[in-house]
Order: sequence, then structure tokens, then C-alpha cells
Amino acid sequence: MRRPVTVALFVAFLPIAYAARPVREAKSDPLPSQNTSTLDDQTDLALTVYNAVSGGRSLSAGIYWWGAGMLIAVGYFVLVYTLFRGKVGADSGH
Repeated sequence: MRRPVTVALFVAFLPIAYAARPVREAKSDPLPSQNTSTLDDQTDLALTVYNAVSGGRSLSAGIYWWGAGMLIAVGYFVLVYTLFRGKVGADSGH
């Protein structure tokens, strides 16, 4: 009975681990400061990491919405697993 709970927790927290990966990699500066472009003579039109970033308010609003969405998703899975616990047997064939 412990294995399904462990698997469910692993699956629930896997997106959090993937979301935290760029934060860990940002310390080593994995991205170049400027991508190569065919617009070499027009550097104001070149796509850089700094002019492609979203605004600070958008990023903070996004992280709050993401956190609320993850709480809703985890709550939903806990509810579903609780409601249907023991209702299906291993030999039911479905």
C-alpha cells in the first residue's frame, strides 16, 4: 500500500524538480549573453537574453499562479485517490 503513495508523491513533485532546474543552472550561466543573429549590423534588433525576458511583475504573478495551480492539482489527486481507495481490486480486469 505504501508504493502507490510513494509513486503518486514522486509524480506530483516531478514538475517542481524540473522547474527548479533552471534556477540551479542559472548560477553557472548556461546561456550566452547574446544569440548569434543575421542582423549583425542592427544590434538593437538582435535577440538577447536581456531583451527577451518578461517583466518582473509578470514573472512574480506567474509564479504565484503556478503555485496555486500546483496546490489545486495535488489536492485533486489526493481527493481522487482518497475517494477511490479500495474500490478497485487487482483481479477486476479493468
